[in-house]
Amino acid sequence: MYSGQMCDEYHLTLTRLYKKCLELANKKPGVQSIAVPVIEAEQTGRSKAMCADALATAIELFDSQETRIRLRAIWIVSIDQEAMKLVKA
Repeated sequence: MYSGQMCDEYHLTLTRLYKKCLELANKKPGVQSIAVPVIEAEQTGRSKAMCADALATAIELFDSQETRIRLRAIWIVSIDQEAMKLVKA
């Protein structure tokens, strides 16, 4: 889990963005899976841990919703193996 300040505005914004993408995909008829990229830390000036945690948090929040989840798979993609390991942690 991201050990930085969890109320960081960028973390919250990124988490909301990821969650909104999942919600929109879930509402689309016929959509059963979505590929979600890990936002690359170098491009944002943030740590890989924070970017990976925002994605993991969004997936957890999405999964805990009361609404019916139609998505059968959420594929996490990245060319950065370190970022992938952080998401899985």
